[in-house]
Amino acid sequence: MMKMASALSYALSLLVLLMLAFGYSQYAYFTGGPDGYVSDYAAAVRSLYYYFAVPGLLLMGYSLMLGRTARHKPVALRLLAAVLVCAALVLAFAMLDSQYFGALDHGQGG
Repeated sequence: MMKMASALSYALSLLVLLMLAFGYSQYAYFTGGPDGYVSDYAAAVRSLYYYFAVPGLLLMGYSLMLGRTARHKPVALRLLAAVLVCAALVLAFAMLDSQYFGALDHGQGG
């Protein structure tokens, strides 16, 4: 069971890393491309991504720490809490993103 918790902790940190990389490519790196126009929506979501990147990096570090300590002591409840925090971050970002998309100009044209 402890090897499974360690593997799940490392998988969670990899998942968070992939989500952060995808979010960076979608919301920060490609903002304004290809024509250079940055809409209100793109600017708002870019700053929102940076606010969510910090807890994501902290969660990734915490899950790596759990992976290292899972070999020596049980961490199932802490791992469950980390998974729930990850799900809450994704859900909160998705809700705010949809709210911003509906309320702000997202460069839809005339």
